[in-house]
Amino acid sequence: MQSYQYIIDHEDRITWLSSSWDEFAGANNGSKAMVSAIIRQPLWNSVTGEETKYFYKLFTDKVRTTAN
Repeated sequence: MQSYQYIIDHEDRITWLSSSWDEFAGANNGSKAMVSAIIRQPLWNSVTGEETKYFYKLFTDKVRTTAN
């Protein structure tokens, strides 16, 4: 199973994407999701749905507050 990973900074900007990211985006007609299009952009530009954004933000905040 292929893995699609990303890293965000403290401002929730995408700073790194796994090498398989473009392959996945291209296979799904996702030219707007290619690494060159989303690197250094806010993660939230790539998450659709207000409920989904809400839960991702909760998760992100929880990870940040318990990671130490």
